[in-house]
Amino acid sequence: VLVMAPVVLVLLRGHGVRHEALTAGLARAEEASRAIGTTPSPADRQWTLRQVLRHPSFYLVMSNVVAPGMLMTGLMFHQIHMLEVKQWDVAWFAFCFVAYSGFSVITGIAVGPMIDRYSARRLITLYLAPMGFGILALVVSDHPAAVLVWFVLSGATSGMHRSVVSAFWAKAYGVRHLGAIRSLVSSVSVVGTAISPVLFGWMIDDGASMELIAAICVIWIALAIPATWVGLRYSAAK
Repeated sequence: VLVMAPVVLVLLRGHGVRHEALTAGLARAEEASRAIGTTPSPADRQWTLRQVLRHPSFYLVMSNVVAPGMLMTGLMFHQIHMLEVKQWDVAWFAFCFVAYSGFSVITGIAVGPMIDRYSARRLITLYLAPMGFGILALVVSDHPAAVLVWFVLSGATSGMHRSVVSAFWAKAYGVRHLGAIRSLVSSVSVVGTAISPVLFGWMIDDGASMELIAAICVIWIALAIPATWVGLRYSAAK
């Protein structure tokens, strides 16, 4: 804290001036649009939080956005039970965390140029797929290698999630009210990560296997991907 706080303050020097310039630029663009009698396209609008909440696409995309944190937290919260039923070695499981962290960092860096080239709107429909295949490994196999597959692929999704989702909100709803939008998204995501451990625990107490729970996670991802695609198509049409 003693080191980073001064660094952050240095990096934020001139932020107020830059923010005022951005706000003024957005205002001029809106005035120019009104002057020529045109309505901004959804991609060019600066959405308010109220407008976002009235937009069906937001809820379809949120099924995608909450998935990584919600599903991984639920599964990891019950890792001891998973180790017991699948008879995996604790040391091997802990080692696989390194792979998760490593691939999260690698993909988090690599996805930046991909966002610039292909746009966050395209990537947000695809970045969940690695985690889906990773969790699928827990469904079909008890082999210790399934842990590594799960962590590597889920780490890839986790790394992409941070950059892709952040860029998507700015691209989809503009930057003027981005703070309010992202605050809501973060709050919903936290609620999801709080619910999943409890829900999965109830399922385990009722006799559900880890394979069944993992399969439900895969089904969620399999539905969230096309739901996101539909939401983006609806948004573009509007």
